[in-house]
Amino acid sequence: MNIRKLQEGDFKKLVPIYRKFFPVHAVFTKTDEEIIQHLEKMKEKGEFLVADDEGKVKGSLVIVKRTIDSHTTAELKRIAAKTPVRKVMAELIKAAEQEIGKGKIEIKIAESEKVKPSFFKKLGYKVEGKLASHYRPGEKCYILGKEVE
Repeated sequence: MNIRKLQEGDFKKLVPIYRKFFPVHAVFTKTDEEIIQHLEKMKEKGEFLVADDEGKVKGSLVIVKRTIDSHTTAELKRIAAKTPVRKVMAELIKAAEQEIGKGKIEIKIAESEKVKPSFFKKLGYKVEGKLASHYRPGEKCYILGKEVE
């Protein structure tokens, strides 16, 4: 599997992946055009990495990176993949870590997501906090973090 930067036409291929991966996420229940508009706005905020398996898009994530003085923090957003979900996600996250380099990485996941905090713990992330009703009323959101040297 190859992890690469976003290319022309990838958003159209990512729409069904995001729609299936996030069935309760409000933006991903909208039309293809609205989802593509959302992804284009995300592109303005950060850098997309795409998992490509012999020309077939298997998943993606967005790196939103900030550096203040010499301290870099980054958030991994819109992490989604199709089968094999955990393998694709792990490769995307490892590539993102290399792209970010030294710094602090954070990920927020809702408790309803398909991949639970235990998956991220295996990649070296720790649950640093929990938020109530962050994405949806009554649903917890986990904040996971990892420092990369």
